[in-house]
Amino acid sequence: MFIYLAGPDIVDLMEMKTYDLRFYARGMKPPDPRIVIAAIDQESIDRLGRWPWPRSVQAKLLDRLSLAGAKVIGYDVTFPSPDRNSELMRVREFLRNYESLGLDRMGEKGLSFYQEMRDVEREADTDLALEKALRRAGNVVLGLFFFLSKKEAGDLAPESLAKDRAIIAPYKFSLVQRSHPSIEPPSVTKAFGVEPNLERFTRAGHTSGFFNMNSDPDGVIRWETMILDFEGDYYPSLDLQVTRSYLGLEQSDMAVQISPYGVEGVFLGDHVIPTDERGRMLINYHGPERTYPYYSVVRILDGSISPETFREKIVLIGVTAIGIYDMRFTPFGLTAGIEVHAQSIDNILNRDFMIRPDWLAIFDLFIILLIGIFMGLLLPRMRPFFTLLLCIAVGGVYILVW
Repeated sequence: MFIYLAGPDIVDLMEMKTYDLRFYARGMKPPDPRIVIAAIDQESIDRLGRWPWPRSVQAKLLDRLSLAGAKVIGYDVTFPSPDRNSELMRVREFLRNYESLGLDRMGEKGLSFYQEMRDVEREADTDLALEKALRRAGNVVLGLFFFLSKKEAGDLAPESLAKDRAIIAPYKFSLVQRSHPSIEPPSVTKAFGVEPNLERFTRAGHTSGFFNMNSDPDGVIRWETMILDFEGDYYPSLDLQVTRSYLGLEQSDMAVQISPYGVEGVFLGDHVIPTDERGRMLINYHGPERTYPYYSVVRILDGSISPETFREKIVLIGVTAIGIYDMRFTPFGLTAGIEVHAQSIDNILNRDFMIRPDWLAIFDLFIILLIGIFMGLLLPRMRPFFTLLLCIAVGGVYILVW
């Protein structure tokens, strides 16, 4: 009991592993059919070229999904800088030279050719293509990520921090309920910088949310962070924003309740999301990799997949190719990061939460004490073989019942 109360790493690790075993004991649960994944997989990379792709490819993907009737599209990738576009640079260099020589003002033919080159410039501008596609779709939730340590944030200049903060400011929690006005709980995960999408994309998209993930000490993702504190403001996760958009709720329909010890609750309309004091939700995994259907991006683009597949669905776009590496360890094993988001969104959408109540620690102590007394009285009277069977049985019951 002293070891339990002290909470050393070995005990915590044992608890984590028994938590994982409970998922295996329970087995798979049917996933929500409203959630699908548009996979940036190895087949897509082989056919479309190495990642990252030109923004024009992303624009075509968004147009395809939008025309297919996707209700919400969520991106688990970012677009923080202009596209590397050698064709556009050559066209613009040609136009600069053309203008410097005054050829754009030399007669009707010179002006006509100049206008044609301006048209070529617009067609070659892949960032413009993506911006227009985001506006046409009107339902795209863009992902962003925060730097969670001063080391990660590096030497970001105050001017850069201020600019980035201004870009994402419209997407913070507008309703923060504090039990005391001056409360800033130390337990909420703090960010020291942010890498948003380009401002033109952020404004063209429907909304934005962070996709940071934090694993437990053994490297397994068991929690999904719902909120982060960045310079005193609280920001919602990609999963919250996707679910909010799917439910047709406004940004003002999200709220967070703060107390001196940390986060008391996260609210999404009439959904109450249970979190720990750090604002993390325990993920109720439905199964291993490919619990949710994967559809290769290249097959979406070439029309191989019926548009009906995406009608009224939440479509999450993310990397699944192992070579790019967005793979995460879960209680069910290795899976793509985008599927962790799918599992979390499923939990919120269906109020299918794993809840560890406050009284459970006391209950654990009671069970440990009870088992200790029972084993101490019974084991000395049993043969070794039956002792082993009893220990296995007690451990199995604990895993199944908890």
